Amino acid sequence: MGEHLGKPGAPRRETRKSKSRCQSVLASPLRENAVIRRCDNSDFELIYEIINDAARTYEGTIPPDRWKEPYMSREELHHEIEEGVVFFGYEEAGELVGVMGIQHIQDVTLIRHAYVRTIRQNQGIGSQLLFYLRAQTTRPVLIGTWADAARSIHFYERHGFRLLPQEEKDRLLRKYWSIPARQIETSIVLADQKWLNARKVHRTGPRDDQEA
Repeated sequence: MGEHLGKPGAPRRETRKSKSRCQSVLASPLRENAVIRRCDNSDFELIYEIINDAARTYEGTIPPDRWKEPYMSREELHHEIEEGVVFFGYEEAGELVGVMGIQHIQDVTLIRHAYVRTIRQNQGIGSQLLFYLRAQTTRPVLIGTWADAARSIHFYERHGFRLLPQEEKDRLLRKYWSIPARQIETSIVLADQKWLNARKVHRTGPRDDQEA
């Protein structure tokens, strides 16, 4: 995971333009014969296959000590589901070609394990899944990924997420994720505008000349 902090205090006009541009990208119609649906137990092997196929793009990018074969084992996938990660899939002509997980934890929603089959990447499938899952929650949304995964970071930034500073991402990874210390060290967190707005209000607080 990695990060670059966008300025939450950007001019209102610029913020609205960015939001409109993001929505137009994310809300494009689904392809013909395509649906987004909640995955069930019968999809487990397909989810496992898609994750490990798509994750090959990380090989040589993330720290070598974080890479393994398979990237996610069946035991790890079972654990994630048991911990509350719910997967949704993009299915086209009856074939599951992409998956993305959502996890409601405490006061936020996490987007987890977003993967699209290698041969179907760069076709807008990830954008469709992200748009769909963001509509499933009213909470602030956080996303964690590898610090060196520039392609993933750019994808989320293009859809309105902003990188958080290191001290904040470390705190959030410990609070909302269950990952090893080494993964915290090599990861970043991105936040949506709702999180950034709430953080700005919390940090600003009342001025010294105002009553609390």
